[in-house]
Amino acid sequence: ERQKGEIYMTRFKPQNIVVDTKGTLGNMPLIAIEAGKNPVYENGKRTDNYDGYFVRCVSPKLGYADFKVVLKEKPEIDEENMEVAFTNLQLQVYVYNGQLMLKGTADSVAPFEATEKRIQFKR
Repeated sequence: ERQKGEIYMTRFKPQNIVVDTKGTLGNMPLIAIEAGKNPVYENGKRTDNYDGYFVRCVSPKLGYADFKVVLKEKPEIDEENMEVAFTNLQLQVYVYNGQLMLKGTADSVAPFEATEKRIQFKR
């Protein structure tokens, strides 16, 4: 039973952390290095099912660390190492093998040139 004035600590869940996408990635384009179907995992094991598509990206601002962005629709990316921009990109952190990792979801992805006019750069 809790006593008045006692403090109980609980562990937070990484999925409850809200990541500032613009603050984390900046205004720079991301570099798509791989794309494909996104596999479904159950109880930590990969199944033969898929729940959309993914684009694996690296971020110059994050020291070229890679992370996966999941999309509902098939991405229209026709080459590797293409500079891309996502629409409504939301980032989330998770823990894998004791390491803090980053993943994302987005509505769509396009080659960076097609979106360049919508992005403001600090120069």
